[in-house]
Amino acid sequence: MKKIKLSDIPAQIRDTVVRFPVAVFYCTALAAFDILMLEHIASCREMYVKLNLLLPLGFALALAVRLLAEDLHWSGWRRYADVLTLPLLAIYYFLLDDDFRYFFDAPDVYVYAVCCLAALTGLCTALWHSLAPPLMFWTYNIKIGTRALFAAAYALIFIGALCLALLTVGSLFEVRIHDRWYQWLVIFFCAFFAPVFFAVGVPRKNRLTDEPDNHHAVLHVLGQYVLLPVLLIYFLILSAYGLKIIIAWQLPKGWVSGLALAYSAAGLLIYFLLHRLYITGRTKIATLFGRWFFYSELPVVALLFVAIYRRTADYGITESRYYLWVAACWLLGVSLYMIFTKGKSFRPVLLSLAAAALLSVAGPWSAFSVSDCSQINRLRQLMTENDLLKDGKYVCDTLKPVKRADYSRMENITDYFVKKGNARRLQTLFTPDVDSLVREEGRRISGILLGREESLDETGTEWLGSFTVELADSGKNHIPITGYRRLSHHNYLKWDANEPLASVQDSTIACKIKTRQNGVIELYRYGVPHKTISLPEVILQITAIDRETTVGHNTLPREAMSAEIDPDCKIVFIEIQGVWNDHQPFELEFAEMYILEKE
Repeated sequence: MKKIKLSDIPAQIRDTVVRFPVAVFYCTALAAFDILMLEHIASCREMYVKLNLLLPLGFALALAVRLLAEDLHWSGWRRYADVLTLPLLAIYYFLLDDDFRYFFDAPDVYVYAVCCLAALTGLCTALWHSLAPPLMFWTYNIKIGTRALFAAAYALIFIGALCLALLTVGSLFEVRIHDRWYQWLVIFFCAFFAPVFFAVGVPRKNRLTDEPDNHHAVLHVLGQYVLLPVLLIYFLILSAYGLKIIIAWQLPKGWVSGLALAYSAAGLLIYFLLHRLYITGRTKIATLFGRWFFYSELPVVALLFVAIYRRTADYGITESRYYLWVAACWLLGVSLYMIFTKGKSFRPVLLSLAAAALLSVAGPWSAFSVSDCSQINRLRQLMTENDLLKDGKYVCDTLKPVKRADYSRMENITDYFVKKGNARRLQTLFTPDVDSLVREEGRRISGILLGREESLDETGTEWLGSFTVELADSGKNHIPITGYRRLSHHNYLKWDANEPLASVQDSTIACKIKTRQNGVIELYRYGVPHKTISLPEVILQITAIDRETTVGHNTLPREAMSAEIDPDCKIVFIEIQGVWNDHQPFELEFAEMYILEKE
């Protein structure tokens, strides 16, 4: 990288603005928006998150399109093709889900990652025709890679130095420096300075040479004597584990796939760093590595296939496993390509990665379509194995035993679709209107759809009072909720009488203790009391709770721990603790319960 002169900075910035006007607009708009909306993030959180996701993507995409126009000698309106990224990002803005609490559970995160990968790949391969010699292509990517590192380093240095200066001034001169100044510095250097500094250093095609510079020597040393030995250690570990699988004939554990992917990614990075030395044959280490690395990839990819197959066979295909399959197939194809072509060109590797990523987000072969079909088929298979389907629809029978593992998997699959915001795919297997249930009950509706609440675990605790009664053998006591619209879990503790009980997920019901002594509670709906319940009176409906027979710690079946309040309300007690006395049937100390309501 050339030495920077202060007198050249204005001219370089002016040339960059002329050369990449749309890209500079994106980073300027990002910095200005973040600074202006710093105090209003809470009121416009969705807009803030969306723009902070899309404007950096637009910056990389605009750079790639502009470089492509330079490479192909586009003239006229095509010279400004990067302007077309503006409507594309506007469309993407409105397609993004506004509920970012579940962003990482939804397909949005995969689509965004693919778009970022495509933009970066376009930036790396934009000067396709001008960089026909392999060394020219290598030099161009090394230059933009080191430029990105320098931009990040300079931004961090400036942020640290200026923030320390503000802190020093505030301490020495007893001046209050508002926190907003520190935030403005971070935004300016991260959102504006770093991307513009990077754009200034993007080389022009007519100024590229394949002559090495000082940075190349540093990268060669880093690749040969630091990264390559570490990669060799991981290869030996994976090889030993592969031998263990063959000897023990046991499929690998899930985290092996992550280790195999890390080895492959690190190997490709090292291969690219040493590509110049490999082509020119300057060192034996680089020559041996470039010649044999992709052969070593084949057993690692085979191990990756086996690890993914095990997870897929057990749990079906999800988006993450789909992309593991894509990565394994891509690594296999790249390895075979580089072996047969002897590594003459690295550009098709990057383009194939972008093509595979783009194909994975659209069409019936996309990650979302394939994973949805796989999970629906797996849910149907579990229901069929447990004889829970009638005329193709799920039929709840709380008396029919269902394996805990099968029920847990059915619940996980239904939660998978609801969290993705694609609950309508479940409609083919269920009679109730799934969309309306999601709107009314929130995102966790698996218990309502399946008609069974998850099993309750015994606490195993013993109270020092006169009696403790618990739900017996909780593993076999599912709570049926068919016919009820609301289910809420509550704990009553005598000494917390002034504290409200836990409220349900949608905050439409809250319980408060009315008096300290007798355990009377009130159910609130939408902030208005609508039902009063005396827990001691309800507990006396449980016939097995008797002064004569209840001593110490006892357990009862679910039927004996349930009490009907009225036709619209039912309580299922998990644990009751109290003290018998002479003045009243008993004094309630603690109660854990589920309250079910029909309306």
